[in-house]
Amino acid sequence: MSKALLASVFALAATVPVLSLSGCSPEVPVNPSFARDVQPIFNARCVRCHDETLRAEVPPAGYPNNGAPKICHLNRYASTGDCSAGSLTCSLGASQCANIAPGMGGYLAARVDPAVAHDPARMPPPPAPALSEYESAVVNKWLTNLDANGAPLP
Repeated sequence: MSKALLASVFALAATVPVLSLSGCSPEVPVNPSFARDVQPIFNARCVRCHDETLRAEVPPAGYPNNGAPKICHLNRYASTGDCSAGSLTCSLGASQCANIAPGMGGYLAARVDPAVAHDPARMPPPPAPALSEYESAVVNKWLTNLDANGAPLP
């Protein structure tokens, strides 16, 4: 093998790690949807507690509820049951849980922000690691991309 060819091979090999590092984080989708972009994050990080089959119907004693619903299921987009005021049969889906505080998505956005990593009210709660910057950015972008009814995209 000639020295020039060998030098080219080494030069190319030296650039491969740099090229692969430049694309480490995927880009946050412009219009994230629940099914395609958010549900996989919720399934991996939230559903073990926020699924009607896997948790009690009320938050643990002493948990800072801050006006949040007692039943918030992030394993699905839509709510089920009677969600009128005072109903005990309502099971809120992710779309309605996103809009329960002032500022669309205020409650959910405040809980998944990596900046509150040491806040006991953040989700997922310690000792689980906080959502990554990418996961938080996808959820927050979804919370601000609203349909005609003011709900995040399905």
